[in-house]
Amino acid sequence: MRFHVPPDVRGKMPRTARRDACAPRASQAQAPERFFYAVLFARRTSKQKVVLLTDPTSSYDPRILSAMITPFPDRPLRVRSSFATKKILGGIGLILLGLGFLVLFVFVEKESITDVLEDHKIWKTGIPATFTEVHGSERTKNFVFHEYSLVVRYGDKEMQPHSADVKFDTFLTSVDQEQRQEARYLESDPKKVALSWAIEASTGRWLAIGFLGVMGIVIGGFSTWGGIGMLRQLTLAKRCGERSEVVTLEITNVTPNVANGKQVGLIYNYRGTDSDGKLHEGKAVFTMKEEPLFADEERKHLVGLHSPAVPGKILVPRSDLHPFVSPVRL
Repeated sequence: MRFHVPPDVRGKMPRTARRDACAPRASQAQAPERFFYAVLFARRTSKQKVVLLTDPTSSYDPRILSAMITPFPDRPLRVRSSFATKKILGGIGLILLGLGFLVLFVFVEKESITDVLEDHKIWKTGIPATFTEVHGSERTKNFVFHEYSLVVRYGDKEMQPHSADVKFDTFLTSVDQEQRQEARYLESDPKKVALSWAIEASTGRWLAIGFLGVMGIVIGGFSTWGGIGMLRQLTLAKRCGERSEVVTLEITNVTPNVANGKQVGLIYNYRGTDSDGKLHEGKAVFTMKEEPLFADEERKHLVGLHSPAVPGKILVPRSDLHPFVSPVRL
């Protein structure tokens, strides 16, 4: 059996496409999704289009061909090296950044926790200073964070003066600077001192530690999860390139993708059913310079790929078959 290509189309096709157009069609049992691609020059433009010849016994008009569904080529398909490199480097970079944030916050939080516990120990077992003087600065951030950088001068039981730096942060609470200042120090090491203001602000200090700890986990976790997501995108592309079924996805909604008050792309919300009858709903994001591979001329449906190796995931390729290397050279 041979594909029928109209003479007016055959004359406008590249030589390689004309040769492939006359090749025998593979049996449906051997290749149920085997598609034939023809490169056509759209009338009144020089733009080339890739379309599908579905029925080898029928005649086709170029105007009809240009409006038909854009097919997806037979698998396996090779993932573009640029796409793989971007996902690998980006994924590893985000994971390392996330882990770095977690380590940094653990180090900072460990020091803060140690300071609070040590202050309480000194305050409980220490000796009251014979005199106490405090001066320094308080800095407020967003009306909820208070940073205290103080210098405490105090005297031991023999009236010998000592000086120490006291720094701590509070969240949602602040120090009542009208209260009496008192310092206590360790008899075994007079340089270690605890200030009454720091003790009274213990609740705010623990809140600050908890808040920063949660932020560290969120930022580090988000970055790490983003890196894992990029590696999963590469895995999905490879699995779909090896073996996948084409799923027609109905576009349910299209919304602008806005970043910093500027539209940077479009978000296509879709739903579709695979060969097992399972419903898939999701979204595909494309930049302003990109567009998805539509399944119809009216642009109401998308072409999606579903691999049994990655259940529940759908890959929507770009109109140029990205992230795959196109088997058709235009």
